[in-house]
Amino acid sequence: MANSRDNILARIRSAKLENVPLPELRLWGDAQNWDSSSLDKIVETVGGSLQRAENLEMAEALVRSTFSSAKKSFCAVEGLSLGNLSLDDLADSSVLDRLDLAILAGEFLVAENGAIWITQEQMKNRSILASCHHMAVLVPAGEVVATMHQAYQRIDIGASDYGVFLSGPSKTADIEQTLVFGAHGAKSLLVILVGQ
Repeated sequence: MANSRDNILARIRSAKLENVPLPELRLWGDAQNWDSSSLDKIVETVGGSLQRAENLEMAEALVRSTFSSAKKSFCAVEGLSLGNLSLDDLADSSVLDRLDLAILAGEFLVAENGAIWITQEQMKNRSILASCHHMAVLVPAGEVVATMHQAYQRIDIGASDYGVFLSGPSKTADIEQTLVFGAHGAKSLLVILVGQ
């Protein structure tokens, strides 16, 4: 005697569903033709700010002037002489707790939502994302894709132990639906597009 579970499963198995083609996916923009004029506004909408620098020296000057009051900082970007903490210093959780500024390299930026793909190798210590007060992320200007669809096509999941899309500073509106920045990570995010 079959129970109701078996009856339901038998009816599901016997159902003949018609094959329906998947709808055509229409993407917003394309990787080569994204609207650069709206990128500033998109990054601002998610709580960050966007600057442009022709080279690393100009990017370094932007970081220095924007975060001149940072006392404890870590830089994971090769070619910059910023940061007064080493990777070994970050192994101490009390140092991470007082980290004013983290300067990281992003692999690419997504134009539709301002998200930046950052891997474990680029951030060196993933605790930085949740512990720093302010963050600056440098992204090559030629590494901007229009959509998350194109972003996911670029990611090699097996290439890194950890990766994250970072879109703006940390924010939450859980408490009385009031938007609060810095509740679970950085209070501010400066994105710098480096190069032409």
